[in-house]
This record gives sequence, structure tokens and C-alpha cells, in this order.
Amino acid sequence: EHPDDIWPSLFHNADHLHASPAGTLLQGLIVHYTLFQEMPTGVQEWLDSPQDDIEYLKNLWSRARMMQHAWEPPNPFPTKQVAQYLYQVARRIMVEHEMPKTYIHYTHGEVLNNEV
Repeated sequence: EHPDDIWPSLFHNADHLHASPAGTLLQGLIVHYTLFQEMPTGVQEWLDSPQDDIEYLKNLWSRARMMQHAWEPPNPFPTKQVAQYLYQVARRIMVEHEMPKTYIHYTHGEVLNNEV
């Protein structure tokens, strides 16, 4: 259903809990659709262009606060190929209402009954 290296790349490389830039991009695409009922056109235009300029993605985070310490290795920005994949994931889920094959729909509180 997805390239094997996509899932780990969605999380911060220091704590594996918070979103990485790739994870933040996916969250942003989903939140944008939720608020405006359309996928963001600027991202789609860039993805459709022959330009492989990573500066576009860096500019998406230009006013974001830093989420890592100076001594941690930096989280990489997603490549254009990864951004295209994440855009399609968000579009399939939000526009086409496609559920991932790994999605589990709990109806009887199964998760709440499990002790960790």
C-alpha cells in the first residue's frame, strides 16, 4: 500500500513521536482539505511542474518554529517524489474517502479494554 520507508519518515528522527517535515506536510494537506473542502492548489501546481526546486517545500516551513535541538541531526525535508506520494495519500483519503487496507474500525471499545 505504500513504500516501506514512508512510514518512519513521517516522524521526528529524535523521538519518533512528533511529526517530521514529511509528516507535517501530510497533516497540513489533511487539515487544509478539512477546512476548505479542497486540496491546496499551490502544492499541486508545484507538484505538476517540471521544476524540482526543493526551496518551495522549505518555504512552507519558513515561519514555523524549530522542533529540535541544535545537537540533533536535522529532519530532512521531503523530496518532491515523497511530497507527490503524500499529496496522493491525502487526496485518496479526503477526496475519494478511500480507507487504507490497514485501517481497523473499532465498534465495541476493543482498544479501551486492552491493558498495556
